[in-house]
Amino acid sequence: MMDTTDIDEEHTNKLEAWKMNWVEHHFPWHMSEVNQCLQQYKTRILDDIPIDSNRNTKVCLPMCGKALELLWFAQQGCEVIGIEISEIAVKDFFKDNKLEYLIDKSNELYILYRCKTLKISLYVCDVLLINRVLGDDCQFDIVFDRHALGALSEGERKVYWKCLEKTMSSPDVRYITVCLEYDKPDHKGAPYNTPKSHLQHIIGDKFLLEELGRFHFVKIPWYCEEVMHLALRK
Repeated sequence: MMDTTDIDEEHTNKLEAWKMNWVEHHFPWHMSEVNQCLQQYKTRILDDIPIDSNRNTKVCLPMCGKALELLWFAQQGCEVIGIEISEIAVKDFFKDNKLEYLIDKSNELYILYRCKTLKISLYVCDVLLINRVLGDDCQFDIVFDRHALGALSEGERKVYWKCLEKTMSSPDVRYITVCLEYDKPDHKGAPYNTPKSHLQHIIGDKFLLEELGRFHFVKIPWYCEEVMHLALRK
């Protein structure tokens, strides 16, 4: 079984394949607009989070690519942290949005790109190393996961969730995941089918799972995007 210090060959190969997709400019999952669930459920996602007046709402986007949601959350006044293995994707995000940045290469685990004008920090690293990269005391108010779970195999998902769970101990934390569900038995590999029942199996009983809505993924008609809201049980 994989853990965060001994990543198996399958995962390592997947990381290399992911980076090659960006080299070859092949990223069909990237959307040219902000995910519609953020617009539709903005109030539910952002409102009523009890935040200390001395800090911003802290949001994490795992396996973020160059997603426009990074910019959207920052424009709502959030402090945004993205985790992405492809440095090309990270550079593209800043270039596409005409944002200046600083680079920190002082740590062997990651390269940090920090926006000069907005509270956006993008870490070029393996998402399964998030606790080592950000520190065990790092806590988020919101985790927005669009298709990260769907990119991971069943074994990887368990490790991934264990890592993220450590960053979500605040009583009012919310985890928003956009999962893919489809009925296509001949489809092999990522993106993996992630129905609500499978998600519930991964997260266990600690979090309350609620389906907010479903959308058709416009680029691939037989995909259905399920928007799930997770909160700690009171």
